Formats: sequence, C-alpha cells, structure tokens
Amino acid sequence: MISRVDGVVEAEIDGERVLLAPSSLTYFGLNYVGSRVWDLVGEEGKDRAELITELCAEFDIDLRTCELDVTDFLLAAEQAEVIRLP
Repeated sequence: MISRVDGVVEAEIDGERVLLAPSSLTYFGLNYVGSRVWDLVGEEGKDRAELITELCAEFDIDLRTCELDVTDFLLAAEQAEVIRLP
C-alpha cells in the first residue's frame, strides 16, 4: 500500500502545490497530475494497481505510459521522503 509520510506539510506557493518533508525539511513540488496522485493516495493510502487504474480513466492515458509515469513520480516522492512505498 502506498502511503503518505506522517507529518508532511502541504501548501500552495505562487500557484504551485508543494510538500515539505518533516525529516529533511526539503520541498517537493507537485504539478497538476502529481497533486492528483497525492490526493488519491490520501490519508488512508492506496493500492498501486488501483491508483493506476483510476489515473488511466481520469486522464485517458494508456496503461503502460501511466505505469511508467506513476512509477517515476512515486520513486521521486519516496526519495523526497513524502511518500512511503511497500
């Protein structure tokens, strides 16, 4: 289950949504799709396959492209210490 790291602070700065990782105090900027992933993961967490299925339907994108893009985003978010991956 993909989950948010506890204590992440989110804000909108100059029209961009940003997250602040509590452990490193670094910012992680989100574009529109990244913001949507963050929202879908939510407080309860989200199964990776379910997340990809929802994004494919919402953005009318093919499965393979969605899987690659979501994987890249999640790995970057994990490295920024705002998302926890299984």
